[in-house]
Amino acid sequence: MLFLDEIHRLPPEGQEMIFYFMDHGTYSRLGETGKHHSAEVRIIGATTEDPNSSLLDTFVRRIPINIQLPSFGSRPAFEKVDLVKVMVSHEAHRIQRTISLTEDVVKALIGSVSYGNIGQLKSNVQLVCARGFLNHMHEEQIDIWIEDVPEGIRSGLILLADNRETSTELSQNLESKLVIQPNEDSLSIQTDSYELPYNLYDIIGDKAELLKADGIDQETINHFISTDVNVHLKSFYKDHGFSFYADNKLSEFVDRKIIELTNRIYSMVTKRLGSDFQSNFVYAMSLHISSFLKKLQLGEKTRGQ
Repeated sequence: MLFLDEIHRLPPEGQEMIFYFMDHGTYSRLGETGKHHSAEVRIIGATTEDPNSSLLDTFVRRIPINIQLPSFGSRPAFEKVDLVKVMVSHEAHRIQRTISLTEDVVKALIGSVSYGNIGQLKSNVQLVCARGFLNHMHEEQIDIWIEDVPEGIRSGLILLADNRETSTELSQNLESKLVIQPNEDSLSIQTDSYELPYNLYDIIGDKAELLKADGIDQETINHFISTDVNVHLKSFYKDHGFSFYADNKLSEFVDRKIIELTNRIYSMVTKRLGSDFQSNFVYAMSLHISSFLKKLQLGEKTRGQ
């Protein structure tokens, strides 16, 4: 079986090579000109784009079966809650502690998933659980409140506020607290492309002990390790094809006019200073402006009630 992930990234020449192989069952190795090899292969492709707009018609016509999986945002409320439960269960299993999340925390996690689907949700769950573990390292149960959640994830509540129907559906599928206990018998962690290759909680525990031994106060330790964990997770997901900065993904949850404004600001500033910023400037600034405007709108709605 040959699995081609993000198949829309194949250039037209690459797609033609694939459908030639599909038609004739032969291929040539790189560098070979007159020699052909035969193979029987089942080809499976995956894409996050519309196949009809990103793939050649001649290629699409040769694909006999198309299965469309719904994006995270279009899934029903009970599925979103179940996905959070499964992911938190994985974290509870890893650290062998009971993890408790308030309704607002679960809603923030769900509302913050705006451009990365399941991968982003998993990253956010890991970050929230890691911070909860850091704050309650020596306690039997990890209680996570909305105040413990990073600002970037907490803004998911603001995004949900604009969709009262979705927020109501989530409330109907949630208790005031979601309590997840580690269960060795029924839970087995499956390895996937979003699975960290190391135990994040061992790293947190080891670093916390080292910093504490150096006489650093707990607040500074928490701030330092939280920042470090965030960098670890973002670096891992970016290296594994989970793009945080693609304009086409950003436009799914940030108004296109805001992105255009940010691009103009970026061009003006880089021209005036004569140097480039990091590649995530447009992404971060667009999010900041969008979040600021939503907070203003939310404030106006609150004053009007």
